[in-house]
Parts: sequence; structure tokens; C-alpha cells
Amino acid sequence: YILLLIRTFLTLEGIAAKVDPEFNIYEVSMPWAIKRSLSPGSPSGKEVLRSTLLTDDNKLQLERLQKLILDAANDAAKDAAKDAAKDDAGAAAASGGTGTGTGTG
Repeated sequence: YILLLIRTFLTLEGIAAKVDPEFNIYEVSMPWAIKRSLSPGSPSGKEVLRSTLLTDDNKLQLERLQKLILDAANDAAKDAAKDAAKDDAGAAAASGGTGTGTGTG
């Protein structure tokens, strides 16, 4: 599904560039993509999303949204650091040394 979308975007981008070189398909499609990604399929999912992002009078809780984004970015950074540490440990093990200088000599 994702590959089909990518291929479609590349095709449309090429066609649009010939008609209007200033046209940016990604800018035009962003509102739709955001709406689609924030549209849960189940009624309970919709209620959870609404209660998370909107007040009782349907106003956006901007501070809460910003906090969620920052929390997600922090979690991603922590995950990346853990992955890097695992990669470093794996590389040290694969090289047969621990880097402690305990060889014979």
C-alpha cells in the first residue's frame, strides 16, 4: 500500500511539474494526510482522540498537543540512543575485544 502511494505521488509530481513548476503536491496533500492519519476507524478510537486533543467545547488543546509531540520526540531519541549503544556493543563483540587493553604483550 505504501509503495503504491509513493509511486502515485511521484507520478503526480512529475505531471504537475510539467503543468506548473511551482506546484508542490506535498503541500496540497498535507491537510488530507493529517486528517486521514488522525481519523481512527472505531467509535472508541475517535472518542479517545477527541478527548486527548480537544476541550469539551471542541477547542484544540495546543499545549497538550505540543507536550505529546515533545514526549514522542524524546522517546524516539531515547530509543535511538539505546539502538546506538546496542550497535556499539555488538561491534565490540564482533571485533573480539572489549577495548579494555587486556591483551597479552
